[in-house]
Amino acid sequence: MPKTYSIGEKMRRARTLEERKAASVAWRSDWLAEQSNLIQRLERAVGSGRHGDLVSAIGALKEVTRKRFDGLNSVISGLADPDIETDAAD
Repeated sequence: MPKTYSIGEKMRRARTLEERKAASVAWRSDWLAEQSNLIQRLERAVGSGRHGDLVSAIGALKEVTRKRFDGLNSVISGLADPDIETDAAD
């Protein structure tokens, strides 16, 4: 299984602003897909009255939201300064 890097690591590894932009767009798309999937889980759990599934989906949604909001700092920093030093050569 290939190693999965955090958005912060992807931004640090990107050699150019264009690479950082591409990483941020992919990260945003992944976030949307993950959130949408969890919302669908919530809707199914509510519709079926499965309390345990509802609690599980809410917990997962909280965790994804926390993780992605934490990652926003890396995205903003990576895009805000086009001359940012990268560790790509290391």
